[in-house]
Amino acid sequence: MIALALGLIVGLGLAFLLGKVKGRKSEVATTLAVPLMVYEVAEGIYGGWSGNVFIATPLGDFTPKEIIGLETFLALLVVLVCVHFRVRGTFEIDGFIGFSTFFWAMVGFGIGLSASGWSLLAIPGLILWGILMWISRRNSLVGLRATPCTDGLSELVSESDLRCLTDEESLGVYRINGYLLVGGKIGNFPQWREIVRCIAMAPEQRTVQGVIIGLIYLLPVRQGLFWETVS
Repeated sequence: MIALALGLIVGLGLAFLLGKVKGRKSEVATTLAVPLMVYEVAEGIYGGWSGNVFIATPLGDFTPKEIIGLETFLALLVVLVCVHFRVRGTFEIDGFIGFSTFFWAMVGFGIGLSASGWSLLAIPGLILWGILMWISRRNSLVGLRATPCTDGLSELVSESDLRCLTDEESLGVYRINGYLLVGGKIGNFPQWREIVRCIAMAPEQRTVQGVIIGLIYLLPVRQGLFWETVS
């Protein structure tokens, strides 16, 4: 597990240092790229091996390609645990929406990298994806830094039976899982009440739409299986 140890030490170390310099947002975003670093290190160590070679590890004996995929997948698990504890209350509303897209894209990419080394890892990868989706539906705002709306904004949103959160920095208005997220600076626009009311009345994202978006994020898994087959 040399590549796993090196990739995690270097990758998480760099993320921690970047977080000290540029803040926790940069730390969390960099942490999500650690599985790619582990994959590259593993490729450098095991990628040139050929023939009937098996590598002994505490988890068993694996071929070079299998160990590349396994170490990448284990790195993804470690990264998800780290992000879970570090992301809480990190992003303002606008940044949170962008981070959510980046998060799902990087998780799908990590699963795809794992499957490109060992195709069987696509199965636990998809199970992991399903678990993350379930957790997200139950607590989708874990990384958000916002406070409950007050005064006129709260009354305006309450007409739609939605819970309202706001901050002081964002400009956007978003509807997510029974919440209306209202950027605090939207009040600078003359028709901000109409904007908020319009978003509040918009229908929730349908299940079919969510499935389609999820399949797009999982495209790297299909590509990883293809590369594992042809290589």
